[in-house]
Amino acid sequence: MRNISDDPLYGKAAEFVEAGPLLETYPAEPNSFERGAMACTETEFCSIALTETKARLARMLRWVNENVELPDDVGTIKMHSSGVPRTADRR
Repeated sequence: MRNISDDPLYGKAAEFVEAGPLLETYPAEPNSFERGAMACTETEFCSIALTETKARLARMLRWVNENVELPDDVGTIKMHSSGVPRTADRR
């Protein structure tokens, strides 16, 4: 595609982004906790996962962001959530 702006899907995506809900939910500059967070695909897409992970991690990130104050010299905290026994997450 030479001119992606002629693509109808691009137009719909641009409308969604400009409408605001995406950037309100997922800011361009995530906080120190969100920046380093990763959840596995969970039971919906993985046959070996035993539990959901995304909603749990989102709840945990909200709580941590509201209740934990980081020192100025800390930029990113990494949190990985896996629903797989004998984990396959990134370390």
